[in-house]
Amino acid sequence: MIRHTVLFKLKPDVSKQEIERIFTDIVGLANHLPGILAITGGTCYFHDQKSGRPFTHGFSIDFADQGARDSFLHDAVTHPVKNRIMNVTTGGMDGVIGFDFGEWG
Repeated sequence: MIRHTVLFKLKPDVSKQEIERIFTDIVGLANHLPGILAITGGTCYFHDQKSGRPFTHGFSIDFADQGARDSFLHDAVTHPVKNRIMNVTTGGMDGVIGFDFGEWG
């Protein structure tokens, strides 16, 4: 299993409706991509002490394996959701951090 986690900082003027739409669209990806086991997300309480960036929201997607995660990263069906997030984050890509967890060993 691979857990893909993304944290992001939204611009202060992003509406609650837009935030809900983003998370609805993220969850909806499970209907289009095989190998997604679970999706969770919401308000984030992580503050990056080194850069001083607070992240306001985030999500995690659990994938069955590396291949499913790779499909998610490259499949065109994900592009509208990724673009929507980039359009509402402070600093575009600078307002986003992503990382993956794999098996223990």
